[in-house]
Amino acid sequence: MADITKKPKIKDLSPEAARLVFDKQVSGRRRLKDWRRLLGDVAAFDEAADRLRSSSRTWGYTLLVLSFILSIGTAIVAGAVSDGDLPEWLLYILMPAIPVSIGLTVFLLIRAWRLKRVDMANDFRVSLVPFLEAMAEDIEPRAKIQMELNTAGPVLNKLTSKQEVPPGRFKRVVETVYSDPWLSMEAPLAGGSRLMLHIENTYQSQDRYWKNSSGKSKHKCKWKKWVTVTAGLAPNPDLLSFETMETSRPAEGEKIKLRERTSGQKAASTRKFKFKSVNEVPEEAVTVEDLIGMFLGLAAKLKDNRAGGVAP
Repeated sequence: MADITKKPKIKDLSPEAARLVFDKQVSGRRRLKDWRRLLGDVAAFDEAADRLRSSSRTWGYTLLVLSFILSIGTAIVAGAVSDGDLPEWLLYILMPAIPVSIGLTVFLLIRAWRLKRVDMANDFRVSLVPFLEAMAEDIEPRAKIQMELNTAGPVLNKLTSKQEVPPGRFKRVVETVYSDPWLSMEAPLAGGSRLMLHIENTYQSQDRYWKNSSGKSKHKCKWKKWVTVTAGLAPNPDLLSFETMETSRPAEGEKIKLRERTSGQKAASTRKFKFKSVNEVPEEAVTVEDLIGMFLGLAAKLKDNRAGGVAP
């Protein structure tokens, strides 16, 4: 797996991992170890790129302010030097500092912009990668997992609507909605069971415009992210070994349904999560504990139904 303490470099990735970074999508059937290697390397690259982009942007804006202060300070010092109040050598110190500061500002902000181009939604890193690690004991080493993955997040081709909505106390409000079904996966478990997982994100942004008491135009963007997780399990639930991990309790109102299959019954569960942020797309995502908790609930439902009992 890539080292997140290093500066991320595309050339350090395998050709397949590099394609995923640029294309932000991958599909196919692979063994668990192959998926873990591919997604683990890309996740490490994405995490390192996120850190470098954040620090580059922070230092870039800091140096931008410093450049402005240096420019004003140099003009003041130049006036004092011309009046004979300050020695001339001060100008020889301050004047070279301005282009250096501006140059570093441009370099850092361009680097942050370039890293933004390869940025991926954090969901696959937070939810999927640790979930695959948790599945290691439940999948036959030679079995292949079918997966369709998209890591682009809320981009233009996922836009479903953009319109002005009643502004309320604001001057103008523009609402944008994206639909992002980013993961569909089916994995054969030990003993003939099959595990199905589908995750879809819905993003809503509201750009709010208003004027303050002094008449200055203001803007704020509020984001909401709804994550809909659909988990499915078809027999045999006795062989599921997730119990070794601490899991979250089933959410209130979570519905678990049994469906008939030619080989037995299938249990399916759908659960929704909500995240919010201001001026940035929410980075929070469903945790591996939440996912495992859903599958444990399905396994319990199947066991109870097979025994002729009533599931809680």
